[in-house]
Parts: sequence; structure tokens; C-alpha cells
Amino acid sequence: MRSSALRLLSISLFSALAAGFLDLGIASGQTLSIDVTSATVQGSYLLNGAPYPTQTGEFAYFDLGSDSGDDLRLGDNKDETYGPLVVVAGDYTPIFEGVSGSWGETPVIGPTPLGAPVSITSITNLDIDVPAIDVTFEFTLNGWFFPGPPGAGQPDEEGDFYLRHDATGHEIYLGSSQAGPLSARILAGTYDVVYRHWVGTTEVPANENAVVADDVVLLTDQTYAVDVQTVEVPFSFLLNGSAWPTSVDPPAGTGRVHLRNFETGDSVDYGLTRDGPASRIVIAGTYDATWTQYGGSYLVPVNDSAVVAEDLDIQTAAPRVLDVEAVTITPLPLLDGVAFPMSEDDDARILLVDARGNEVVVVPDTDRTPIDAFIIEGTYDAWYEVRSSTGVAPVNPSARIATSISLTTDQTLPLDVPTADVALSYALDGGPIPTEPYQQRCHFTLVGEGNGNSIDLGSNADPPLGSLRIVAGSYDVVYDWWGGHLLPVNTDHRVVEDAALAGTSLLRVDVLSESVTPDFTLDAVPFPTDPLGLGPEYGRFYLAQPGGGRLHLGSSSQIDPDSVLVIEGIYDVEYEWRSGTSVPVNSRQKVGVTTVPEPETMRSLATGAVLLWLLARPRTSRPRR
Repeated sequence: MRSSALRLLSISLFSALAAGFLDLGIASGQTLSIDVTSATVQGSYLLNGAPYPTQTGEFAYFDLGSDSGDDLRLGDNKDETYGPLVVVAGDYTPIFEGVSGSWGETPVIGPTPLGAPVSITSITNLDIDVPAIDVTFEFTLNGWFFPGPPGAGQPDEEGDFYLRHDATGHEIYLGSSQAGPLSARILAGTYDVVYRHWVGTTEVPANENAVVADDVVLLTDQTYAVDVQTVEVPFSFLLNGSAWPTSVDPPAGTGRVHLRNFETGDSVDYGLTRDGPASRIVIAGTYDATWTQYGGSYLVPVNDSAVVAEDLDIQTAAPRVLDVEAVTITPLPLLDGVAFPMSEDDDARILLVDARGNEVVVVPDTDRTPIDAFIIEGTYDAWYEVRSSTGVAPVNPSARIATSISLTTDQTLPLDVPTADVALSYALDGGPIPTEPYQQRCHFTLVGEGNGNSIDLGSNADPPLGSLRIVAGSYDVVYDWWGGHLLPVNTDHRVVEDAALAGTSLLRVDVLSESVTPDFTLDAVPFPTDPLGLGPEYGRFYLAQPGGGRLHLGSSSQIDPDSVLVIEGIYDVEYEWRSGTSVPVNSRQKVGVTTVPEPETMRSLATGAVLLWLLARPRTSRPRR
């Protein structure tokens, strides 16, 4: 097992070198010198090479973005120009956001990059030119016109068309299929053309989100033709090769069937199985079929959005038969190989989860005799969720207990929850974590695989936790500073990663810290404070971990910045503008990488960040309660 510091070292040094940042390494107890290199940028807002229109009704924003996550708002088209602005020297991508175009000048779209990054390293003139084009789409349906507005006695048949930007996913509404040729002013770029059904069942396709033309490159004014190819496909439904239950009183249960394209989000609703065969007009393509229980009954599968057929090639109107195959399982919940205690005080539920994250609760309560579950054939993972525990049932909110369970026949399904009894102890630099004076507080969390699988371990001021029963598996320990000058000020900092906990374990977490004294300069000289007598000029600095967590390092306005106690590791150094015009105005810009302390002074794993003993001793079965 490697410490989080060593793991972060390998990751961050690679990313730092790839990004061209030098390691601002410091030895223990020395000063961390951070010099921000500045540049100046200014320019005009253009539309196809001409000044951007400023009349009422035309409105757009302009930003500069960076790989650091910076989003520097330059202004809007009413300003005509921007700058000069002082920024951190580096590479930036112009970003355009069209808000309104009442006069047909502004492409209306969410924030979208314009071209490749631009290097801003000195006094730079950067005009932001928006490449706008006018496109007209001619849509046909199987080589003929889409039906127009309904006349007397004619049904309403209608869908809508959109352009979806390939890089950002932002959508542009083109119009209704009833409107004939559809025109729009857009940013030059690559788009998918998307169709969405609105109303009608006899002529227009029933698809909810179908891509009818993909990766369409639109760089100049043009007319683009799209012919939407459809087929009317009838489906009949079977359940394990037999007719579907259809009785209403007493209810036999039913479900809803969809054809889906999970990549695009497309869906076609084929209705309820109890209603018998159904026919829909669909756009030709490849689909999966899914089943969702709609009316409860032990006679129908209990799944939600389960895939029951894959890669259906829908190109012709030939009738199809969809056979929903399901199996009956008798769940057998076990705790370390023996029966779960039948106690409401130590109670949990167990779920089966398919490859797309759809859940089936097969054991609602481990303190009750389980009942059979009728579910779709397939491959599932099993997950455990505690409901109550006195220390017998594992305390995990959500933990995976088994993977790749193949269910193809009726069977009894053992669902064993393997446990670990873990004792934890904490240290700071090899010694006790202080609690006094002045309320020295930090908090620890045990984080396992899966969303929500976090276990509160308490703070350094709490009584010793003793033994904790959890689901055996791999865990991280997360440290959060709550207060006090004697403790590292990190939050959301993983001080242990990938600790394999099983059987009876003792996990000793030693938080290794270093004192960092920052020194901030701008272009190798002290930061300005109030050069023009107009108010404070300053920015703030932060240390950010690649895995999350960000701590305040100091402000450029401090003459003698205070030392900051931090956990050993690799950090990005980030700058954030707070006030003034003579300091860089970036909102969050990476200005370097630092190792705390230098790699050669970091302690070895033998004395270092984590010591873990796995005391493998025979487990004894617990009597059933």
C-alpha cells in the first residue's frame, strides 16, 4: 500500500511536467516562493471580421478560459472592446456565449470555445472574432415533405428539429417539421441534427431524441438537406416464450417497453405489454429494447429500464416479437457465510444493480424472511445498504458485495456480506493529535467504493471509536480541518488511499504535516498594494490537490504572510483575483506546482503516512439472534 503523498507525487509530477510548470519545491521549514508572471491583453469584439453589433436585442458575452478551470469574463458586445487587462501569462481559449439575436446577427448558443488556445505572454492584442454563418435546413420524410399544419379533419403530425454542438452539447432550436425550410444563424462548427417527436402517430416518427444527421461540418453559409428515413414496426410481446398476462381484475401486472439509443438519449415508447401488440413509426437505426414494471404483480419482472434485447437493427417494417426473459430467484442473505440476525436493530437491504445502474431491491429487510423475486435475466452486481446497526450489521450506507452475478435460470441466490472489524488510531507526525489549546479540531471519514459509501469516523476530540464493523473492501481515509493553528488546514484530503480491509484489522493513520511560509511576487518584484490611490490591489493564493480539496495559502497584500500547516503532498498553486487593475484579474488560474516537502526529504513508507496491520486470525461464526 502506498501513502497518498507518494501516490499524489507520481500523478502530479507527470501532470506538472506535461503542462510546462516547474515544481516550486521547498525543503521542510523553508519559504515557498511564488512568482506570478503577468501579461497584458486587449482587443475588440468582431463578428465575421467587422465590429460586433451593439444595437438593442443583440447581446453576447466574451470570456477567456484556461486548462486551470479559469473563466475570465471580458465583457459583452455593448463594450465593443476590452482591456487592457493584466492576466497571468499562459494559454487561453476565447469563449463566446450568444444570449439574444433579435436582429438575426448574434448566434444564440451557450458558452462555446472559439478555436485553439492562444498564448498570452506579453502585451498581446487579441481580437475575438465570432465566425457566424447562416444555414437553411430542408427536411424531408422518406423523400417527401413532412406533413404541414393540420387542415379540416386532418390529424396534427409534428416534430421539432435542433442542432447540437459537437464539442459542448449546447443545442439550437431550428423549428417545427411543419414549417418547411428552417433557417438559423449559428457558430461555424460541427453539429448533430436532432429530431424530437411532438404530436402525431400516423406519419411522423415517435422518437424522442433521435440524431438524424451526425457530425455535420458547417463552416459557410449554405443549405443542407436531411432526409429522415422511417419504418413502421409492429411489436408483439412474450414473457419467457408465452403470452403476456393481460387480466385487469385481479391485476396481472404490466410493464412499459421502449426502444432506446443510450448514446444519444433517444427513446420510443411502445406502450404497455398488457395492451397487446403495438406499432410505431420509428427512425431507421439500431436500438436496444428495455422493460420497466408499470403495474406491480409477482407475475411480471420488477425491473426498471432493464435491457431485454440489444442491437436491434430496425431498417424494415417486418413485424418483430420481443420475448422478455425473466427468472425467479430466492435470495439468501448471509453475513460472513451465516444467516443474518433476525433483528430490526441490525437490519439492512440488498439490491441487484445492472450494468446501467438500474436497481432491483431483492432483500428489502434482512430481519425478515426473504421472498422470491422475479427479475430480468442478465448480469448484476450486488450492493448492501444498512438500515440500522448495533455493531453486528456493517454500518456502510452503500457497499458493493459481489460483482458479475449471471442470472439465467431460476435459483436460490446466496448474497453474502463479508465484513471487516476495523480499529482505527490517529497520529500527527508520529505523535498524538492535539485537541487543546484553543479547540484544535479535525475530522476523519472512511470512504469506500460507490457513491454515498462514506462512514463518519468522528473528530480527534471524540472518544476512541473502538472496533467498527464494515463491509470488507478497499477504503480511503479523508481528513478535514475544523479549526486550530496546530493542525493542517487541509479539507477533503485523502491521507490513506486504497487500504484493503478484511478480517480483523488495525488501521493507524499518521497525518504528516509541514509548515509552509509563502512569499508572493509579481514579475519578480513585490505585489502592488495601492499604486494609484484608488483602493487595494491584491489576489489570493491557494493550494489545490489533484484529487480535490483546496486551502487558502495567503494574500498578496500581506507584507509577511503567515506560515500555513499543510499535509505533505503535491499541490497545484492557484491564484485568484480579489481587487484592483494592476494585478492579474484571473478568477482561478494555476501558477505552479509544489511538493511539500521536497521528494528527497519526504519520509519513507516505513515511518510515514500510513501504517496498516492486517491481523489475519480465524473468524468465528456468530450465533443467529
